[in-house]
Amino acid sequence: MNFFTLTPEHLPLIRPYFATDPSRICDRTVGGTMLWRSYYKTSFFCNGKTLIFRILHPTAGICYSVPLGDRQEGLVLLSEQAFRMGNSLRFFPVSPEDEPFLSSFFGDKIRFEPVRDAFDYLYRAENLIQLSGSAYAGQRNQISKFCRENPDWSFERITPKNAAEAARFCDDFFQ
Repeated sequence: MNFFTLTPEHLPLIRPYFATDPSRICDRTVGGTMLWRSYYKTSFFCNGKTLIFRILHPTAGICYSVPLGDRQEGLVLLSEQAFRMGNSLRFFPVSPEDEPFLSSFFGDKIRFEPVRDAFDYLYRAENLIQLSGSAYAGQRNQISKFCRENPDWSFERITPKNAAEAARFCDDFFQ
């Protein structure tokens, strides 16, 4: 299996695979994957039927995504590679929807360990729009600080024309 460094140019290739993902976690979205690609040193394997991401997790080491697309084929490929190399497999992230699938494939040879620092935070959209109350004081402070430090900021939709600039900003910001 050959893994390639993930870049914005790969978006058209990987985007369709996310549509079939049963998970609803942010790490398994196109945006989340692209946003964190530098931090996790994300690479990917794609053979036209299955898509697998490989990351370098800061504490767990090399981890793989649960395959997208033909998930069963992806697990077979990963298992064969791990066996040939004498390595164990680590998956990150794993959603609650993934656990039965992985358990049915690996049986009692798999265990799940929650990583509390990686849990998603879900907010009601109305609350984020208003940011009212003391629960959102930190977010209001961050917005105020950003506006003070960046008085010439502007909102732009990301388009093919400015996508490279947006990607450079994210790469610089998350270094």
